[in-house]
Amino acid sequence: MAGKKEVQVIIDEKVITLSADESVEYMQKVALYINNKKSECKMSEQYSKLTQDYQALLLALNIADDYFKAKEKVDSLQAEITKLEKQNYDIQHEQIEMKIKYESSQKMVEEYKGQLSGLQKRVLEMEAEQSAKSKLKTKESGK
Repeated sequence: MAGKKEVQVIIDEKVITLSADESVEYMQKVALYINNKKSECKMSEQYSKLTQDYQALLLALNIADDYFKAKEKVDSLQAEITKLEKQNYDIQHEQIEMKIKYESSQKMVEEYKGQLSGLQKRVLEMEAEQSAKSKLKTKESGK
């Protein structure tokens, strides 16, 4: 375990010491995010009229809103990943089935080629036999 790290950051113009198991860069990033959110809130004319408690509440609500929108996006992306993984699984199985069918078809083609070759030989033999019979008949009829 790396242990806790401490870093001083400025949040809302106040120096604050943060201590966490996270990296210094991460803690600075969080402080920057809080400052940016605070700046966004300050852009509203109504914000400065609110009490500090309501300002803090508004800031917390804005951060929670960002969190839930990000979580919704993550959930949506996770659902999409799950859907794509299932499609990929289905495609892989279809590919395996097609490969098996292809290999089976290749075997059948080879068998048919063998049968065709045998039949072609048989046709040649029958043609030679027929030719020999025709020649024999021609000789016999010529006598």
